Amino acid sequence: MSLQEAITCLERAIAIDPRFALAHAGLSEAWIQLGLRAAVSQSLRPREAMPKARAAAEKALALDEELSEAHATLGQVLVTYEWNRPAGLAELLRAIELNPNNQNAQHWYAMALGGLGRFDEALAQIERALAIDPLAVIVNANVGYLLYRAGRIDEAVVKLRHTVAMEPGFVMTRYRLGLALEALGRYDEAIAEFQAMHPSDNDPLGLTAIARTLALMQRRDEAQRELERVITISRNLYLPSVLIAGICIALDDTERALEYLERGAEERAISLLWLPFHRCWVPLHGNPRFSRVLNSIGLKG
Repeated sequence: MSLQEAITCLERAIAIDPRFALAHAGLSEAWIQLGLRAAVSQSLRPREAMPKARAAAEKALALDEELSEAHATLGQVLVTYEWNRPAGLAELLRAIELNPNNQNAQHWYAMALGGLGRFDEALAQIERALAIDPLAVIVNANVGYLLYRAGRIDEAVVKLRHTVAMEPGFVMTRYRLGLALEALGRYDEAIAEFQAMHPSDNDPLGLTAIARTLALMQRRDEAQRELERVITISRNLYLPSVLIAGICIALDDTERALEYLERGAEERAISLLWLPFHRCWVPLHGNPRFSRVLNSIGLKG
């Protein structure tokens, strides 16, 4: 079932019983997933999805203040969309307190810690999430992603290869593995993972990654062609501007990269949460425009 179909079913359940708090919480989570699956099929602009996620979570909490699922979804909105990290972390901790087996809350709290650069805590926390369901593919993938963000790249590759083997068709693991291989300079292997995502004009995340990797390989003409392709796609489909910025910075086009990062801040894209922890942005450190982007999302510029 697609997320849109899930939303339709949940809305029907709420129409039958408007006081069904868990249905409101489920609706909130569905909107969150649509707001987070940026550049993957079925994605929506964060501004189209996240306010609806918050409204549904608040409705659920108005009906049942002790509903762990609703505290978790509200916390996720506060962290990833409103960039109110203290309030968001408090909501996620409240969700865990109410139900320590709420894997979403445990997982999202780990990722929120990672977004603050607290990687040792984040990795310990995500193991708690994984213990609830060791076969949850996205949680396994994000163990690898946190290792990658923490600079433990070789460990990330091992973990992500294992996770790809669990479910080879899950594109977000392939994407994370490609990022880690790219960070090691293993560009051909990285591109192979991005191509294994079967990217297309309707599902372009892998295209942005291929373009950036080509630029890092100094295959500039090919990278420029891919950049123009994804820019064209972005006119009709939501494609986070920060991904386009990443291609531009790999092509040493600083001004264009800054322009797309500023657009990303307007979009409220989740990818911006990781700006301080990626070496690709080092050329922008000290640039007043880059500092303003960081400050606009509540990070030190």
